[in-house]
Amino acid sequence: DVQFEPLVDASDEVGGLLIVLVDVTERVRAQQRAAGAVSQSEERLRRVYEAIGCGLLVRDHQGTIVFANQEAARIFGVAVDALVGSKGATGVSRYTEDGVPMEQDAVPSATTLREARQVRDVHSRLRRADGTEVWCRVDAVPVIGTDGPTELVVTSIVDITDPSAPAEIGNWALREIGLTNQFTGTGCFARTFGHSASATADGKTAFFSAFDAGELVLDITDPTRPRFVRRARYPANESGDMDTHSADVTNDGRFLLVQDEDECRSNDVKNQVGWGYLRIFDLASRDANGDLVEIGTFKTPHSEANNDPSNGNYTIHHTAQNPAWSSTKVAISWYSDGVRVVDMAPVLSGAATTPIEVASFVPPAFNDPVGSCACLGNSAFVWGVVVADDGLIVISDMNSGVWVVRETHR
Repeated sequence: DVQFEPLVDASDEVGGLLIVLVDVTERVRAQQRAAGAVSQSEERLRRVYEAIGCGLLVRDHQGTIVFANQEAARIFGVAVDALVGSKGATGVSRYTEDGVPMEQDAVPSATTLREARQVRDVHSRLRRADGTEVWCRVDAVPVIGTDGPTELVVTSIVDITDPSAPAEIGNWALREIGLTNQFTGTGCFARTFGHSASATADGKTAFFSAFDAGELVLDITDPTRPRFVRRARYPANESGDMDTHSADVTNDGRFLLVQDEDECRSNDVKNQVGWGYLRIFDLASRDANGDLVEIGTFKTPHSEANNDPSNGNYTIHHTAQNPAWSSTKVAISWYSDGVRVVDMAPVLSGAATTPIEVASFVPPAFNDPVGSCACLGNSAFVWGVVVADDGLIVISDMNSGVWVVRETHR
């Protein structure tokens, strides 16, 4: 580092020049090492992005693409260089699942950038410049800066064009934990079998719901070799019939909502009266066996007692959430008790272990239109529930058909 200083005499005349040489070799080397480390880190991260099995786009705060991997280029049918620096792939048309053209300001990344929120599981159809088409599942996630505004938007794009030809890459069965006879179990429907499975958003954990075997937690970090980790253990005095139907993780990822489709109204062996209900497990807690701990439940008046009406089935079926609708509310299909809407806020805050019911709708009683099962009776029989982004709740009643309802405030 060279510094120059003029030498001024008493007459204020410059009589010379002082040249100072400072050895900054070590500082320069340190800067070079730091720059090299950053470069190596960026290159390593780039290789990771290329290894990811989906298309990946990173946009800056103005919506300009600053990174694209090769899979994204393949999906859009353009070169990586044509994506980087642009707002979107040139010559590519986008359509919703219903075939409606999708403008650039309506794509998931634009919504995420505008509203600073995640937009997930959007299915759309892309028509490339050469006329070929590809179906995609898209997720867009904001990267929030330290001062608040969204700095980047990361978009992942999965090609789902050919879902009719899936390939199995791994499997797991109850025999892995010693359960090999499906014709054994508990209560009036003594059967042991896997009913449904769901996974966390990061793809590392699966929740396996099994009739008469309970809720099982699997490690699927390596999806070719799923591994049993622990149970969501039922309290000894609340085991019920263990007809574990399904499970759902709360929007914040803290709790597991387990639905028991228990149709036995009483089971003295397990000290469980009434029908199946909602169980709440803390995903961060462990008991002495390393299993998940049940911290709360939710029951309807009909499901928790044995004095229910003569007609109908008052067990829970499954839950539905939508963070665009509410970050804390859960809609639950509950057969003859219709659809119940509960707010998990008291549980999430630690103030209570039971959510609050804030709304409900029970369709009018109706007979089974095709006479398929006497169990349907002359009653409501709500089986399915889905919540739209705008709060519309769509339910399917096996007796009376489809209903579309909205929560009201009185």
